[in-house]
Amino acid sequence: MTQPSASTRQRRSGGFTLIELIVAVVVIGVGMTYVFMGVEMFSAGSELKASARGLASTIDFCRNEAVSLSETIILEYDLVHQRYRAIFPFIYETDGTKRLSESEGEDETEVFSWTNLPVRVRFERIVMPGNEYLDTDRVRIPFTPVGSTTAHIVQLTNLQETQQFSIEVNPLTGIAQFFDYVKEFETADEADFDIQ
Repeated sequence: MTQPSASTRQRRSGGFTLIELIVAVVVIGVGMTYVFMGVEMFSAGSELKASARGLASTIDFCRNEAVSLSETIILEYDLVHQRYRAIFPFIYETDGTKRLSESEGEDETEVFSWTNLPVRVRFERIVMPGNEYLDTDRVRIPFTPVGSTTAHIVQLTNLQETQQFSIEVNPLTGIAQFFDYVKEFETADEADFDIQ
């Protein structure tokens, strides 16, 4: 057996080789990529849930304001600009009387100014009874003084389309209910009308 020379022993005890350093950097880089991807997915999901909660809160606000003021309040969804607001559709005249605005935007009073959805969250569409899909322009939903409203489902998604939320608004109570999937209205069939 031959003994390693003194110069070989010094080289090995002097630190890591270039190959070992490159492998370590690659392993750390791959690990950090997975960590950042996980954080990105988690934050996108959190942002979607927070947006759904904020919209549901606005729906509840519209219902409560309509009941407490004994006036109609309108929730307006702007699907083009990805935002929503609450408006009071009446115009007060100089003599103190009020009248219903005759066209959209005609001096309507904002009760709740435009709320923009976060950049990574968007309205997928608004679903009306009969599964009529509205996915362009603006949709106006009235809340009456007794708290009722037009039945509708708001579908929200994140830009990666990995998660979706639906908010169904009950037409009689105006209360919002969450679903962590794409919800549609259930259609009646013959069996629903069978008397036993």
